[in-house]
Amino acid sequence: MKWKGNNSSRASLQQWHRRVGMTGAVFFIFLITTGLLLNHTGALGLDKRFVETPWLLDLYHISVPEQAEAFSAGEHFVSRLGDRLYLNTKELPERTERLIGGLQLGDTLLIAIPGKLLVVSPTGDLIERIDSADGVPAGMKRIGLTASGQLVIRAAHGDYLANLEKLDWRKTTTADVDWATSLLLPPELEEKLTQAYRGSGLPLERVILDLHSGRIVGQWGVYVVDGAALLFLALVITGLWMWMKQRV
Repeated sequence: MKWKGNNSSRASLQQWHRRVGMTGAVFFIFLITTGLLLNHTGALGLDKRFVETPWLLDLYHISVPEQAEAFSAGEHFVSRLGDRLYLNTKELPERTERLIGGLQLGDTLLIAIPGKLLVVSPTGDLIERIDSADGVPAGMKRIGLTASGQLVIRAAHGDYLANLEKLDWRKTTTADVDWATSLLLPPELEEKLTQAYRGSGLPLERVILDLHSGRIVGQWGVYVVDGAALLFLALVITGLWMWMKQRV
């Protein structure tokens, strides 16, 4: 059967439908692509891959703390940026708001944070975590070594000579202690740490999710996606209406 409506209205509606459909197709393909990526986050490792693009990191307001806390541990540097700990440029699996000290103890490295001592290999692998349950003195303030290489901990109630193998903590009055003291990082290492800090703060999954929802450009982006969804609905309705008219 022939179309019974007005030919000019029909042509106008078809032209609108075609133009909007072509524009919407690009957006629709974009939503399908981001949706498929999100459905396979685990397989693609999107939650473990991080964005390093500076302008994207700026968009998410991911900045670096003004100054790092750092200690030398033999030939290595132990440092804290924000709540993250680093051995040289490797991030350690521990979070803290304060770094008390770091030093080399035999073939290992020792890092002191509130309530804990971390024994770490020179390659940054965590060997042991020693805390208050193991007898670590409360209120650690400093760590250091005697002239014979024994560990000394200055805590809230005095100095303790520590034997980590036996988890033995004995009060001491030893005056000859080389205390771990904070220092400034070499500029080259500080720059690498800055890049590492920013580069591990924004998972790729988060960016794709925000692109999919429109939130990457704020609340207005959500409204744009909502508007696109309504536009798709209008295309479906007008398409069905024109198809039904052609069959009448």
